[in-house]
Amino acid sequence: MTSTTASAPDVGTSIDDAPLGIFHFKAAATAGAGFFTDSYDLNVIGTVTLLAGPQLHLGAGQTSMLTSSTLLAVAVGAVSFGRLGDLLGRRRIYGLEAVLMIIGALVSAFAPNFTVLLVGRLILGLGIGGDYPASGVLMTEYANTRNRGRLVGLTFVFYVFGQVTAYLVSLLVLAAGVPDHIAWRLILGIGVLPSLLVLYQRRHMPESPRWTAAHGDEDRARQDFEAFTRAGNTTFAAAPGAHGRGFRIRAALGNRRVLLTLIGTAGSWFFFNVAVYGNSVSQPLLLKSIVPHGSTVSNIAINAVLVVLFSLGGAVIGLFVLDRLPRRVLQNVGFGLCALAMLSITVIPALSGTVLPFAMVFGVSLFGIAVNPN
Repeated sequence: MTSTTASAPDVGTSIDDAPLGIFHFKAAATAGAGFFTDSYDLNVIGTVTLLAGPQLHLGAGQTSMLTSSTLLAVAVGAVSFGRLGDLLGRRRIYGLEAVLMIIGALVSAFAPNFTVLLVGRLILGLGIGGDYPASGVLMTEYANTRNRGRLVGLTFVFYVFGQVTAYLVSLLVLAAGVPDHIAWRLILGIGVLPSLLVLYQRRHMPESPRWTAAHGDEDRARQDFEAFTRAGNTTFAAAPGAHGRGFRIRAALGNRRVLLTLIGTAGSWFFFNVAVYGNSVSQPLLLKSIVPHGSTVSNIAINAVLVVLFSLGGAVIGLFVLDRLPRRVLQNVGFGLCALAMLSITVIPALSGTVLPFAMVFGVSLFGIAVNPN
């Protein structure tokens, strides 16, 4: 039986003040595996449409539907699973999003026609969308105050790793001489592997102690905290305002400060995603429009070099400076570089006329994205 004293910290304070330990990196790896899978599944579609186009007779409209419908499903999945996580608990939805990603990847890989491929991508998008809040919340709720920025930033580096892996896997499959009509199915099917890892990891995670405490069960919060951190004999005070009711959207939106923060962060992310995702998932198609007669292998190779140099480079630099620079400064740098690069491509026709100038300027936009305005 746990005795609670007036001097004991609540669960949130205990997690906030915990020294950096192995369990923090375990949480980062578990959350990061989700972002890695999300990124891989999103970023292979550009290559897949190039390879599957002749076999499935994809027109420009169908190609656009395959990319845009997935992103629409991501939005639906994020809202749905995010709310379910608040109502039912984090652990009850951990893994469900991975199951959807597995099903979506398999349906896509074995699709006999455009319609089935579209359905598979929609299912996959729901799973990816569900994983966004699951992975983000998982890390933020286990992170301590001192290292929160770097730990959350580390999970987003996994997204870049997924992007790099998407191009490297595509390049290896094509370089191995696999016929195009099999290659695109293999590339999609490989997405099942990281989803299985996510499913295994998530089912072995305890419930979030913060969520449990917010719903008035301090004893269970203590057990979950000790199970994950390997801490012993932990004593928690009741969480402030915890009466078993948890989070209420209406009450939060009635708080002016919370509402303005939500509008600022969600609004920034909305415009950021509008500018970014349409380009990132279509990189091979963008490059093909500049070099229409170039080989698919050279197309993917150039994109692989771009994401390694600019995306991965930006992510590493962003992670290094995340706790050294104000968040707003880093956001302004990232947004500014991205906007400048895209504006330059728009207003300077010569940049989109040949590969090297386009690749360099587009690479600057990738750097701005990855340096962590998220």
